[in-house]
Amino acid sequence: MGDGLEPDPPDRFAAFCDALRWSSVARLPGLTGDGPALVSPWESAVAPEPYQLYAVLKALEMPRVSLLLADDVGLGKTVEAGLVLRELLGRRRIRRVLVVCPASLQLQWRDELRTKFSLDFTVLDRPATVDIQREYGMDANPWAVTPRAITSMDFLRQRDVLADFLAAADRLERGHALAWDLLVVDEAHNLAPQGFSERSQRAQMLTEAAQHAEHRLFLSATPHNGFTASFSGLLEQLDPVRFRQTAELNEAEHRQVDLVMVRRLKSELNERAQSRGEVAPFTSRGVQSVPFEWTPEEQRVVEALREYRRAGSAVLATLDHRQRSVGRFVFSLLTKRLLSSPYALARTWWSHIDGYADAGELDEALAAQLRAEAQTADDEEKARREEDVVRRGAAWLGRHERALHDAREEVSDALATLGWGREVAGQPLDLTTVTARTSFPPDGKWRALLGWLDEHLRSDGALAEDERAIWFTEYKDTLDLLVARLAAEGIHTPQARALFGGSSLNERADVRAAFNDPADPVRLLVATDVAAEGLNLQTSCRFVLHHEVPWNPMRLEQRNGRVDRHGQARNVTAFHFVCEQDEDTRFLDYVVRKVDRVRDDLGSVGKVIDRGLEERFADQLLSEQELDRRVEHVREHTTQRTDMPQGEDSEQESSGEEAAAILAETERALRIDSGRLERLLRVAAELERGGLESNGDGTVRLRTPPAWQRTVDASLRLDRPGAGGALPRLAFDAAALTETVGERRVYRERADTRLLRLAHPVMRRATATLRRRLWEERRDLRRFTIGGHRNVSEPTLVVPCLLSMVNELREPLHAELIELAVAADEGQLRVAATPEGEPLATTTPTRSTVGTRGSEIAGTGSPPCLYKRVKSVRRSCASV
Repeated sequence: MGDGLEPDPPDRFAAFCDALRWSSVARLPGLTGDGPALVSPWESAVAPEPYQLYAVLKALEMPRVSLLLADDVGLGKTVEAGLVLRELLGRRRIRRVLVVCPASLQLQWRDELRTKFSLDFTVLDRPATVDIQREYGMDANPWAVTPRAITSMDFLRQRDVLADFLAAADRLERGHALAWDLLVVDEAHNLAPQGFSERSQRAQMLTEAAQHAEHRLFLSATPHNGFTASFSGLLEQLDPVRFRQTAELNEAEHRQVDLVMVRRLKSELNERAQSRGEVAPFTSRGVQSVPFEWTPEEQRVVEALREYRRAGSAVLATLDHRQRSVGRFVFSLLTKRLLSSPYALARTWWSHIDGYADAGELDEALAAQLRAEAQTADDEEKARREEDVVRRGAAWLGRHERALHDAREEVSDALATLGWGREVAGQPLDLTTVTARTSFPPDGKWRALLGWLDEHLRSDGALAEDERAIWFTEYKDTLDLLVARLAAEGIHTPQARALFGGSSLNERADVRAAFNDPADPVRLLVATDVAAEGLNLQTSCRFVLHHEVPWNPMRLEQRNGRVDRHGQARNVTAFHFVCEQDEDTRFLDYVVRKVDRVRDDLGSVGKVIDRGLEERFADQLLSEQELDRRVEHVREHTTQRTDMPQGEDSEQESSGEEAAAILAETERALRIDSGRLERLLRVAAELERGGLESNGDGTVRLRTPPAWQRTVDASLRLDRPGAGGALPRLAFDAAALTETVGERRVYRERADTRLLRLAHPVMRRATATLRRRLWEERRDLRRFTIGGHRNVSEPTLVVPCLLSMVNELREPLHAELIELAVAADEGQLRVAATPEGEPLATTTPTRSTVGTRGSEIAGTGSPPCLYKRVKSVRRSCASV
């Protein structure tokens, strides 16, 4: 230019405008735009579905968030919760957040919030408490000094821990402000009251803790257990203003349920997609039995234990309710262990036998039963409790020695003949001594397992490269046997991994990452129920094998849900074992297939099936027809269908079309897309002596600016084994991480690639770099540019202006970038609209196009005099 003032390149100027625009998105409703905006999808490394965005929209409409996310297993409730969290944080409606979940899910929540939503949370447990007090002093209360915390429901319910929590809440609360802005409760059904007078320690804890949270977000795929009193009690914990615990919801309360609850089922979403001619978003799940036969030696054990159970039932029939309760529990426990494996039975049987020599009272046996029934996250502790209850149960049953002696001795002889005598079963399996020559007692189920392995995972003795399976068992003893027998087959770590309750949280995270990494050699995961709770294994696995059928239908569904969930691209098959000559396994086969058919109503009928199984194995000879009648009766009369929103009968916008439209409008208004995100990072990195290098596949590599080294090391550098601290590929478009598998397009995270969005620390650093330079007097920034647009035929001046409003504490109430456009018409200035709502500079891709469009050349920006005016506008708005 004639005065020597060179304009900025259009791309650079546009990146500065985008940085200002995207970091200034707080809105006061009705001030300059209509309707809410959805920014969280562009702040989060996820590819949300429209139905997931609906939950976010519903939360934003609530002045005080009280939301129950009750979507089907595997629909992505954690993603929905993360998006809600991000949206509320971006609007500065929340600051202090507490997540309460099962202990096994703590690290998964921490990792998901960090990697997907760029939110750092602290897991609060005993070790963390010690660390905090070591740093802040012994008097430090961890709940007071941790603004974003994740804790387990069983840790928080402990009396001393809950007392510290409540003390911190009293100290933090001032006036109307509560200690916690948002309380998130995962698997919330575990904390629901069972009745009007039955409140577990977990339920009592939630009632007390929730009083200190302004906003509440509960997550549960099965919030209704068939009893309105329990469901309404959970709703009261969610929002005591709207709900009270009651035996029957009235019409007004039903309307309130529709307002606070979001529930979608996979089957409904599939049906809607298919009705529109689209591919069903969720795969189907099949149930298949694996036939096996007990060996003659095992059959003798089975028949002997059945006879012992019958003899015990005859004794219990003459006793009162308390005595029958403990006796049935002992016999059921022994039966469950046998159906898992004769080895699992043997590991407790000999303690049971020893108990007959002890003197025991009924109260001792009942206390041991309560301990065994209590939930624990440690499988070895569970085994100790079960060993204790069968021993104390035998001590109490000793007074009926004459009626039980012969049947009991036959079980002992049968186990010894099989090869699981007292000395052998009493010694834990030692994997270090297992070789191909190691012999094991006869095992008919293992023979069938080898056949299954050859059919689905192994070819010519080698494990397949493209298949994986997870094998579930209820008992750590059975898991040890399976791992040992796999080792004897030459299948051991790293091809086979084991996970059980008692494994460290870091080990759980390592196994989850390995199993979902296609490059990892792991092919088989043997896990107990406690360890696998909450694991997401859908990326590379479609086979679930139940070594025994759990008597709790919800546990069966949770097992299958590890792979049958959002992101699964292939049809899932769940396998279980059936011996046609054994009436017990045939009955369990019927139960599996029944659970699969009533999956959508499992919350209400699950307890019916559970009680039916207990009755059946108490030798009351419950038939399949009778259980079927009971289940159908409950399905027909259950309050679940009237208490909860049901698909098309609900007023919810379950298709998510409204939310998708709002997201599209947000993208248009903020001019946000993957290309502009990449441009912002490139410009900022180059200004700081770094840059981006294209990989040619839709991803780039970052050449780290020296000043950004710490940020990059902390948030991007790969720390997995073998990565050597390398930097991952960076993607800005979810399409770069989307694969076509069959008919479906599936978003898949990759270990070597990161989806970079606005909230990531590197993007925040880039945005801060541009914002800082915008307000500094620098030679490398002129703050104006010249460009062209196909729809402009006259010189037009566009001035970007930052409109911001703050309160007395200088906290932003409203902030957005607006544009003032002025055109010259025959020497007169007049207000003009920017073409298609876009600033001219951002639509001119490079400076080289300037001067090639004749009359379409247009100028935009703010030379020094207008730049002062922009700052003046900002100051005057901030003083409002």
